[in-house]
Amino acid sequence: AAYATLTHRLGDMPYDQEVDLGEQFRAHVFSGDAGSAAVLWNIADESTLAMDADGVSAHDLMNNPTGTGALTVTLTGRPVFLDAPGKTGRRLADLIATGRAGRYDDGSANQAITDAFLAGGGVEMFGMPVDNGGGIWVHYWGANDADVQDFDGGSRGPVMYVDSGQGGFFLFADFRQVYLDGAVFDCGVPVSDEYWTEQDGWRQDFAFRYMTWTEESGVIVHEY
Repeated sequence: AAYATLTHRLGDMPYDQEVDLGEQFRAHVFSGDAGSAAVLWNIADESTLAMDADGVSAHDLMNNPTGTGALTVTLTGRPVFLDAPGKTGRRLADLIATGRAGRYDDGSANQAITDAFLAGGGVEMFGMPVDNGGGIWVHYWGANDADVQDFDGGSRGPVMYVDSGQGGFFLFADFRQVYLDGAVFDCGVPVSDEYWTEQDGWRQDFAFRYMTWTEESGVIVHEY
């Protein structure tokens, strides 16, 4: 049944590429003149994979629609088929790769990062997971005793998400850069997103300090 469904869905589409989603998942993309398609499955336990959909639809072996939200599909040993009419294989591969958001390299999920990525604008806002020294996957960073993931290529430029026992928050722009340049050791983990204040301009709070930014002053790290 799987082979028959595969050949029916792919037709004469040639193989395009594999998408690296870590140890747990397999994703293969095919592309042709009318668009592209992909086959995904899980080689370990049942789990979900969330990605930026952008018009992509998902179907199971029996051709039943599957997936919810932006596009969250349940993957088991049975393949799930993605259809992307009008999209190149490269575009579909990039959309599947957004499933790396919130993933550890063993395929397990940090749901807080996945949810924040998709709710906040996905690849258009944050770009794709990138290697800023710790790999493209969610990873532990001893400097702030938290799990982090880095993104780049979206409208907000380089972004870091920090998930700790005090919540999960994005670091953008100059706040992110000052944090990486050493303020992490004085500030600890973020405890808020950035927000606007009439007194100090943009502000973001951390466990032990807070940062402010104005065009005139740049970033200043303050004690509470």
